[in-house]
Amino acid sequence: MTTDSSQNPELLPGELSAAPEKPQRPRLTSTPTGQNIFVGLMVLATLGVVALLGGAFVVGNNVAGAATEEPAVVEQAPAEPEISFPTLSGEPLGPGPTDWLELRGGECISPFSGAFDEQFVVVPCAGSHQAQLARTILLSSDPLEEFPGEAMVAAKAREFCALDSLVNRDLVVEYSDLVVEFAYPVNTQQWDLGQRGVYCFLTSTSRSGFDSSLLY
Repeated sequence: MTTDSSQNPELLPGELSAAPEKPQRPRLTSTPTGQNIFVGLMVLATLGVVALLGGAFVVGNNVAGAATEEPAVVEQAPAEPEISFPTLSGEPLGPGPTDWLELRGGECISPFSGAFDEQFVVVPCAGSHQAQLARTILLSSDPLEEFPGEAMVAAKAREFCALDSLVNRDLVVEYSDLVVEFAYPVNTQQWDLGQRGVYCFLTSTSRSGFDSSLLY
């Protein structure tokens, strides 16, 4: 029986049969599902880049802010004024100009315009002078003691400057207008600085002058 060679081809010796071609797989982006996945990945990648850039911007601003931030200023309490009490003891000062805080007691003064002067000129008591610092006292040496008020201080100064026991009566009878003028701290500022001395000056209303010391 004869057969149709076109329908049943014979394999020739040495020839291999070719495998049937498989259908080509379509690209992922060529399908609707693949396109959706691709777009989703692109969106996620974009969001990741934006997040990284945003984080870097925030960190950069924080670092820059920390670098440019000025250090905090610590306010210090004002220093308390130093208290210095006058030296109201020892020998009287010698002749020459002096500050009122340097006077100690016993100095003869000329010219003399008032007990509250800030500057005085000390002169020899054996010569002409208009006043003599007869007595001094420090009202308080306690740094914590508060100013008692001008009226109270003035009353204490007046009491302390009663000089009857210090004045040479044999000499003062020659002067009819003798008076005692005194200086004292008048406010809290002076008191807090240590200026707590009372200064009692023996003088005359006419400022006519004395030729010698009027004290014992």
